[in-house]
Amino acid sequence: MNQFHRGGRAGIRRSRSASASVGPGWAGVALSLLLGLSGRGASPWPQPLPEWRLELVAEAPRIRHPSVVACAPDGRVFVAEDPMDISLPKADAAQGRILCLHPDGRISVLAENLYAVFGLQYLDGRVYVLHNPCFSVFDDDHGVGRNRRELIAQTLPEPSALNWNDHVPANFHLGLDGYFYGASGDKGLHGAQGTDGSRAELSTGGIFRIRPDGSQLEVVSTGVRNILDVALNAEDEQFTYDNTDEHDWMGRFTHMVDGGFYGYPHDFSPRRPYTLWMMDDYGPGAACGVFSNNEDALPLEFAGNVFLADFGKRQLLRVRLERAGGTYRAVSKEDLFPNPPGDFRPVGIAPGVDGKSIYICDWNHRDEKADVSVGRLFKLTWNGQDHSVPKPGWYVAAATGLPFQAANRDLVAGLSHPSHNVRLTAQRRLSDRQATGDLVALLKDSAAAPQARVHALWALDAINGGRSARREIISAGRGADPLVRRQALRQLGTRRVAEGVPAAVDGLTHPDRSVRFQAATALGRIWEASPVPELLAALDEPDLFARFAAFTALNRIGIQRPSAWPAIVDGLGSNRPRVREGAAFAMRETYDEALLRALVRLFRDGPATVETRRGVLELMAALPHRKPAWKGQWWAYHPALQPPPEKTEPWAGTTAALATLRQGLQEQNPGLRRICI
Repeated sequence: MNQFHRGGRAGIRRSRSASASVGPGWAGVALSLLLGLSGRGASPWPQPLPEWRLELVAEAPRIRHPSVVACAPDGRVFVAEDPMDISLPKADAAQGRILCLHPDGRISVLAENLYAVFGLQYLDGRVYVLHNPCFSVFDDDHGVGRNRRELIAQTLPEPSALNWNDHVPANFHLGLDGYFYGASGDKGLHGAQGTDGSRAELSTGGIFRIRPDGSQLEVVSTGVRNILDVALNAEDEQFTYDNTDEHDWMGRFTHMVDGGFYGYPHDFSPRRPYTLWMMDDYGPGAACGVFSNNEDALPLEFAGNVFLADFGKRQLLRVRLERAGGTYRAVSKEDLFPNPPGDFRPVGIAPGVDGKSIYICDWNHRDEKADVSVGRLFKLTWNGQDHSVPKPGWYVAAATGLPFQAANRDLVAGLSHPSHNVRLTAQRRLSDRQATGDLVALLKDSAAAPQARVHALWALDAINGGRSARREIISAGRGADPLVRRQALRQLGTRRVAEGVPAAVDGLTHPDRSVRFQAATALGRIWEASPVPELLAALDEPDLFARFAAFTALNRIGIQRPSAWPAIVDGLGSNRPRVREGAAFAMRETYDEALLRALVRLFRDGPATVETRRGVLELMAALPHRKPAWKGQWWAYHPALQPPPEKTEPWAGTTAALATLRQGLQEQNPGLRRICI
């Protein structure tokens, strides 16, 4: 078995408002189900580690084939059903639905007649649903969906290729910066368009992002195979669990970053020096849902841990992380179920609102078509001490889109609460109120908690792109605290603030490598040509991620500012080998006429060193033709074992590239002639 199959196509009909009473509430339901199972000799439940206890919330036929789960701040649980991937012969049947499980035991139908749902989140009184090829949002009317709108009308043309909803765009989470960050397998995005006309094309697996109103759709990172979810920690750092195919469905745990390229399918085994790399490989399995523990109920050692669901291993994993330069390292891994039974098949997972529990969608079935009605929703809860600080009285109403009573000072205090959910809610509500003065005062206060200052920064960003606090944000981008500095540089890059270039240039030489990474990334997003010399110098950077950010920034600047290409090309003449190599990475596989002219000029008129001429010719050798445009076709299950597509398409630079290679055949150095041949 390689993985479970997931994804889907869509065509929702607005749900009717009826809800059914199902009994005595979750505690009583769980107890009665437990007694019933033990009485009829059903298959055993998975037994967790002693520090955890497992409850059955619901099982088939009350819920069938649960795929993804999300929790509302008021304690309700939304769970999606995906019958088409198990019990239906065709994967494009619109028979998925979303149920709302109320704390009193009732179940209401939020939406039905959906394609397979593998993305589901609750935010401010709305439920967001990714059910390929649609990305939809519903107003939440006490657990019934109303007023459906489309954020993306078509994610990709054929999500159910081979009659399986797999390798498609899947789950997503809200970041500090106000974007949903979504995971996609290598069916990718094709022809995807946001509500503002923004477009995204993703031909491999990767991360995309979109605003909750459907605007500003864009690709964030590429080059993975089949990720179903993305975990965001309290700093919006992104972590995924992949399922690659070079050996035996290896489980790759990866730190994903803005602009990141991880090599799949043809540049990752073995890893090339121009790609990023995973943190760890957890062996054969089937990677599914993930999330980061950003709440305060669990012991301190759990802070920032990432939880992973693995369908193939029949397991939940807890991974402890720590920063390692521009990236992270996985310090330890723990299986939460020592000896899971064969029918335990966890798919989607989500943290409970109490901060100490995890909801688990268990398919309770292998990834094969069968005429069965199966599935369970479990709740795994920490048995130890609850470390959580009580949430403010305004929190639940403020987080569910309802009227609430709180002064600005109460919300500002909420930016320092140990709960990430409380801080995010306070951040959004302060933005709604346009509380610029309070937020600027907090951002400027170097004695305040760094996390609170970061939330103030992003609240200001949501008011008017941060313009009302531009001077203070730029100052924070030069500040002493690395956390605040990283986020300020990130904000300046996101909004393409040209005045922020000097602060970002200063960051390129900061002692903290994570600051250097964010500084280079910001410069690549701002697109100004002036910092090209400093970015070229940064190519001698020892940190893998910070160096990658530097040559990625140069590529982005060249594409957006073609007049910068000659200065970037000059990097091939550096007397430092790593700078020459990094400059070549910045130009690799870039079909741009201005770049081609700069390369030709350097070859004809530049320094006559063999190293420089080799660099030019190696780049030129890749440019006579390019690959045919991707039309949204899936790569199929084993693209890494196949040769890459041939370059057969001429482009505007074909003639000049071939002419330069022919000229290179006259070189005295046989190695240079060999490149041209």
